[in-house]
Amino acid sequence: MLEIGRLNRRVTIMKRTEQTDELGQTVNTGFAELKTVWATIAPLRGSELWEAQKVKPVMYYRITIRYLDGLTPDMRVRMPDGKLMDITAIVDKDYRHEYQEIMCTEHIGKEGD
Repeated sequence: MLEIGRLNRRVTIMKRTEQTDELGQTVNTGFAELKTVWATIAPLRGSELWEAQKVKPVMYYRITIRYLDGLTPDMRVRMPDGKLMDITAIVDKDYRHEYQEIMCTEHIGKEGD
C-alpha cells in the first residue's frame, strides 16, 4: 500500500475534445482539463527514436495517482511544469481500485495538438 504522503505533486488529467464539422465528421480539437489530482512522479528512462529522418529524444515516466474511474490511454497528463505526457498504459495497482500507475512518454520537442 502506498503512503498517502507520497502523493506530493499536482498533475492534471486532460481529455481529448471533439466537435462535429459541417460534413458531420468528428474532428479532434485538442485537449481540455478533466481533473487535477495528487500524484507521485518517477522518471524511468530516456531514449532516442528516429522520426522523419531525425533523432527525437523520449523520456518515460511512471505516475501514481489514487484510482480515477474512466481514465483511458487516449488522455494526457500535464505535469506541474506544464509539460504534456502521452499515456501509454494504465495499471490498476493490485486490482483494488485504490491506486493507478500511469505509464507516460514525453516526446521532447514534439508540438502539441
